[in-house]
Amino acid sequence: MEAVASLLPWRIKFDPARTLIYQPTIDNAEKFSRDDLDPVLQWPVVRSVATFWACPMRR
Repeated sequence: MEAVASLLPWRIKFDPARTLIYQPTIDNAEKFSRDDLDPVLQWPVVRSVATFWACPMRR
């Protein structure tokens, strides 16, 4: 999954579009989001072109 997480900053910066990352379970998706995706979204290259709003998770 590191390859996917590393591709996202490039996609956000140079080819912005909707991107779907499929995970087999909700637990896997939450773990990926927390452990892999959140740090990548803090990279300066991403922060220079994107703004993210926090939204509460639905349960």
